[in-house]
Order: sequence, then structure tokens, then C-alpha cells
Amino acid sequence: MRKWIVGGGVLLAVLLVGFALTGGAQVLEQDVDNTVTNVQVTVQGDARWTVRVRTRLDSPAAVAGFEQVAAEIKTGDSQVAAAFERRMRSVVSEASRVTGRDMTAGEFSVDSSIQEVPQRWGVVHYSFTWEGFAVLRGDRIIIGDVFDEGFFIDTQDVLEISGPEGYVVTAVAPTPTTQGESEVMWSGRLDFASNQPRVEFSPPPADGGSSPSGTPWMIILTAFLLVGVVAAVMLVRYRRGGEQVQEARTPEEQVLRLLSEQDGRLRQAEIAEALGWSASKTSRVTSRMARTGSVQKLQIGRENVISLTD
Repeated sequence: MRKWIVGGGVLLAVLLVGFALTGGAQVLEQDVDNTVTNVQVTVQGDARWTVRVRTRLDSPAAVAGFEQVAAEIKTGDSQVAAAFERRMRSVVSEASRVTGRDMTAGEFSVDSSIQEVPQRWGVVHYSFTWEGFAVLRGDRIIIGDVFDEGFFIDTQDVLEISGPEGYVVTAVAPTPTTQGESEVMWSGRLDFASNQPRVEFSPPPADGGSSPSGTPWMIILTAFLLVGVVAAVMLVRYRRGGEQVQEARTPEEQVLRLLSEQDGRLRQAEIAEALGWSASKTSRVTSRMARTGSVQKLQIGRENVISLTD
């Protein structure tokens, strides 16, 4: 099995992201194909960690073994969840000792699913909340001191760190593979240096001023542009569906409606283009939906494919 190392040395925490599939006297060990680790930071400096472990199910024995593990997870009988909770509590406790800051771990969750696109995969989602994860300095949120001796992701693995709604990335090290307005992403193989990854989030700077003659003309211009954008979006929807469709009230509803119109599956970039969103907003919305289970988010190469759940 491959090992995921969360901060080396003093903050050494090895999480076995492979899994043992047990069936009676038989034990089948499956290699992990890739992991996606998402860290969603809040304005309070806490973080919701979600680790998605994906394994190819290329034989009947592998499918049967994974289904048994999935059943145990669902009924709460799996040792996987207990082991994950023990390990992460140990990680957070050691990080608190090293940094001298109060930290706790809680809200643990483990679930599983089988994906069929582009082939059959067994997926296990591990998640928990790390309270006190980031350092707060004024209105800045700084991540990095918990990784006292770095972080490691293997080939095909991904690490994503996202800031709170309305915050932007103001500093990051090392240079990420991709960067949005409020999130950064690294793809492996990558061995981070001490106290890295380091990311700083801040509220966007306030507007530098207004027109000396007042703001009414800006209000008119903004309203004009808004009407134009709304008209363009409604025209696209009219041409695609053959009839004008009432706008969804939430971003999640818009994504679900768009997917249902396109046979239940689209590339993330296609969703951003169709809805007129930025790449960062699209990533944030679809990641949130994937965590709640309303969609499945599958990375294929350097692209994300978003599909409706069964």
C-alpha cells in the first residue's frame, strides 16, 4: 500500500490510503491509484479536511472486497473509520504541541462509493474538522506552521487548499500547479519543504475611491452591464433548451440543472463556460457539492469531470 505523509518529522502522521479488503479468511490488498486532499479553511482559522482515495476495481474479487468494506463503513462496523480517527487525533495533538497553539480534531466522517466513469473505481472519502489549523493575524489567515517538516504527495495525487468565501490568495509557496482567486492546487509527485505548503488568504482590498462628481453614473453603468449579462445568459439557455428557463436560485441548483440537461456529466471547464463563472468559483461550488454527495467529482488527467450521483 502507498502511504500519504502529512507533515514529516515531528508532525509525522502516516495514513494508509490503501485498504485491505477482507472476506472470510481471504485478504485482498489493493493499490491506490490516486488521492485528492482538499483543505477548506474558514474565517475562524479552522479547516475541513477531505481525502478522497480512489482505487481501480479491475476484477470481480476486487469489486466484491470493496463492496464488503463499503457495507462495513455504512453500518459503522469498519475498522477503517476508527483507525482514521485515532490517527488524525494524534496528528492534531502533535501539531498543537509543536506549534504551541490550541487545536482539536472532530466531526469525523468516512463513506464510500463506486464510480463507473471512465471505468470502475472504488472511492473512500475521509473527512474531519481541524480546529485551530491556521494562524490569524488581523484579517489575514496564514497556513503553514503545522507542516513543520513539510508535506508529501505522490504521483497522480492532488492537494487543494481553499480559502473562505470572499477571501483571496495573497501569498503562496511553493508555486502551485494551478491557482484561482481563492484556492491553490498542487499535483504530485511533490515533496514540500519545511513549513510548506504555505498559503496566506486576505479579504480583497477595498476600492480606491469614487468619481469626484459622485457615483450615479457608476450605478447606471453597472446596471447596464448586469442587464446585458443576464440577457446573454438567458439567451444561451433559451437556445439550448428551446424555451426560456427560470433561473435557479442557488449555484448548486444551477449546476444540477445544467448537468441534467447534458446527460448528467460535464467537464468542470464546460460548467464554468456555460454558467459564465470563473474557474475558482466553479471549483469551489463543485467541491462543496461533491462533499455533500449531490455530485461526483472525478479527476481525469488535469481535468475534473462532474457527474450527477445515482
